[in-house]
Amino acid sequence: MTMQSFELDTLLGFADVLVNNTAARVPLWSELDKDGKPRTTPEPDNALGIFIDQWPEELNSMSLTEYPVSDDPSLSESVIGVQVTIWHRDRDVLKAVLSDVFNAMHGRWGGNIGNVRLVQALRRSGANLGQQGNGRVGRTENYYLTVHRPSAHRQ
Repeated sequence: MTMQSFELDTLLGFADVLVNNTAARVPLWSELDKDGKPRTTPEPDNALGIFIDQWPEELNSMSLTEYPVSDDPSLSESVIGVQVTIWHRDRDVLKAVLSDVFNAMHGRWGGNIGNVRLVQALRRSGANLGQQGNGRVGRTENYYLTVHRPSAHRQ
């Protein structure tokens, strides 16, 4: 029996919010379904793929990865960083996707993202990554998600 990690649940929930954002100007699809399994349906035309912990070298794509930021020892809240990295050949599309992510996530509070109880989501930093030899330009942005994460020694 394979158990999905809290970290993967967080990334899948983040991706799900973006894929289901009806206000997005650029359609997105996720390489994994909500159970963390490879998606079997084909991606929609002109949609940008979201990859978890992978950075495809030739595809216009978005990659999500997580990292720990802080864990309060007395409260059941943790801050998980989600790094959103986008590589695209069209700067205007890249900027539109980043704006869509900001509109969907920054200032979001309460409710769930996937199986994870969200307290608050904030964009905290970002950086341009320049241009690759294949013509893609990149940018990365970091979102801090305050989440409810009880553990054995805190409630």
